[in-house]
Amino acid sequence: MWTGALYALNALLNLGLALALAWVLPASSYGAFTLYFATSLLVSHVSFDWIRSSAMRFYTPLARAKEPALRATLDLSMAYSAGASVGLALLMAAFGLLPEASPLALSALVAVTAANAAYEYWTALCRARFDVRRYAV
Repeated sequence: MWTGALYALNALLNLGLALALAWVLPASSYGAFTLYFATSLLVSHVSFDWIRSSAMRFYTPLARAKEPALRATLDLSMAYSAGASVGLALLMAAFGLLPEASPLALSALVAVTAANAAYEYWTALCRARFDVRRYAV
């Protein structure tokens, strides 16, 4: 119940943020923002979603007690995926897939993507352990 309510709240807050940005940004800037945001989602899904899914599937309270190395493996995979997302962003820049992308914009894109993925990973670990209080925070 809490998971669904928090997911819906997150979706509403994201919608509110997008509408607020659409209100204050000029059309060309908002178009660039949506392009970069969509690219960030693509990089996140390609690089990080498998870790989030693995954490939800395999990091149960029983597995946590019996296999303590599992968490270290998931954390290491998260670090390797961050490196893969940097490589993916560099490839996108090399092939010109992001118009007018400066190195600073690409760095920010990768940083935001990695931060979002780290948050999603942490919440997946909370959901897998049925730790509702930490998940709600």
